[in-house]
Parts: sequence; C-alpha cells; structure tokens
Amino acid sequence: MSNYGCQYSKRLDNSVSDPNLFGDHTDKKLSIIGRYLQSYTTALSGKNFSLIYVDAFAGTGKRKSKSNDEPSLISEFVEMTRKGSKPGSATIALETQPGFDVLLFVELEKKRFQALSTLVDQYPDRNCMVRHGDANVSLKRLCSGLDWHGDEKGKQYRAVVFLDPFGMHVEWDTLEYISRTEAIDVWYLFPTHAVLRQAALDPSKLDKDKVGALDRILGGRWWRSEFYSMVDDGMEGIEDMFTGLPQLVIEKRTATAADVEAAFARRLNKLFSYVCPKPLRLFNQKVPMFSLFFAVSNPSPKACGIAGSIAEHIIRQANVEGIQTKRDLYNAGR
Repeated sequence: MSNYGCQYSKRLDNSVSDPNLFGDHTDKKLSIIGRYLQSYTTALSGKNFSLIYVDAFAGTGKRKSKSNDEPSLISEFVEMTRKGSKPGSATIALETQPGFDVLLFVELEKKRFQALSTLVDQYPDRNCMVRHGDANVSLKRLCSGLDWHGDEKGKQYRAVVFLDPFGMHVEWDTLEYISRTEAIDVWYLFPTHAVLRQAALDPSKLDKDKVGALDRILGGRWWRSEFYSMVDDGMEGIEDMFTGLPQLVIEKRTATAADVEAAFARRLNKLFSYVCPKPLRLFNQKVPMFSLFFAVSNPSPKACGIAGSIAEHIIRQANVEGIQTKRDLYNAGR
C-alpha cells in the first residue's frame, strides 16, 4: 500500500466510521446488492461468460447487530452468521447461487483484512482473491489487465463491482477505468453527506485539502459553479486559476444534498451507458447520508435494458419495504 493510500484514508472525512455500525439503511443497501447478485448470476449462468464479483471496500464480511434485532431484509439470502452478527456484502456474494466464477475482495484496514481472509477460508469451493490495499489501485489493475471481450480461449468476462467506501475514497478516474471495460455493472454508495461536509458553507473554509478531496471524488473543478453562487469581482484582465475564465468570487454554497446527488448523476450519465434514473437515498435520523447509484458500462441497449429494469425494480421494492411512517413515504417519493 502506498503512503498516499495511508494518508488519503486518514485525511478524508474522519467522521465516517466503520459502516458495520450503521443502522437500518445498511439492511436496505445489502438487500439490494443481494437481490441483484442473485438475478445477475441467474441471468448470465450457462452463457460464455466468466462472472466476476468485486467488493472494493469489503470490510470483514460481517457486521454487528443488536441482540433484539428483527429479521433483516437480507435474511432471504443468508442466516445470521453467528450470534450478535449479520452477514455483510462479502458473505452475501459468497453465498450467491448460482455462484460467481471469481470473487475479488479488497480491504485497506489490516484487522478487517485479516477477518475477511478468515471468512474466505470458510468457502474453499469458491475461487476467491483477497487483496490488502487501496481499492482504487486494485480496480484499475483489474480493469486494465483483462481482455474483457475475449481472451485466447474465446472467454468473455462480465463483472459486478460494489463500491461501499469508508468516506470519500472512490476516485473519479477509477469510475473512468470501470466505464472503459464496457463489461461491468457498478453499485456505488455515493457519500452525499460527506461531500457536503467537504463543500463548506463558508467559502473561506474551502482549504486545499477539501478542494483536493472534492476534485478526486467528483472528477474536476466543475462542482464550484454547481454547488456555489459566484459573482464577478469586477477586476478586468485577471483570470481564475481553476477555469481560465474571468476572476469570479465564491459567494456561498447553495447546493443541498438533493442538488449534489443530481449533479453527480449528470456526471455519471456522461460516463456510463446507463444510470438508474432514481438512486436510492439512504437516511440516518432524517439526514440524507448516501445515494446508492447503479450504472452499466456495457453499451448494448439490450444489456442496459435488462440490467436497468432489474435494478430499478429492486430499488422500488427496497423503498416500499422501508416505508413505515409518513416521513418514510415522503423520503421515498423525493
């Protein structure tokens, strides 16, 4: 692991803790992943594809639960792994039937990596690879290292990538690598709230680290004009160092969580062949924390149509299952 990876993981959004500790929205997220993986392998099994699953921020493969938990949305896939714990995304992928030909799990934190390795050892019949390091590096190597559309034996590769980062750790150019394969479906738990935290309300607090973090996750400086109101400072002949246009002064941040989500969706639509038109918004105590996006890199209209219809149906189901109060109904309709 590079020094950059170490510094990056410590520096960005330290308020985001181990997602194993998150609440009900974790059940909803994992329910969606489990249902999609099962639909995906069922649809493509028996065809001339080698199916790959990539969990780029795999964690331990399990997560904590309270002793009085009700059965979760993912109980249809995996039973409780042991008393006091629930299956995480890695366990769900390992248990998926029909199974994937190859499963790649990546984890940066050492203790979680060790726990993940122990979990994988319990599935000797699965072809698994466990990598300790930066998920961005591993994904770029995978995307650029395979002949996705036919090796010497005529085998083609197809993959599902799950991006569930511990903060703002998915770099935009990693998404570009994924898109160029034209063979990968991706679920991305985009950290909407973390982006808003970095995009400070007070422009004077937009320091070098915050700007750099936003540039990496969003893919450039376009967010400045999208998230902030800007005014001409009236100084002729001076160009902005970021845009090369006449000098503008940031007045204030005007973007809300919904604005950030919509702006990022527009960016994804320029990169991928298909993006689910309505990502699943996940809340914590009424605060919109994440937006679960689904995107398809395959340019085939048929592939986009099938994958998109499955994903949209699963997201609608998850929204309905989560409706218990008028507030839930309001959030689901937003």
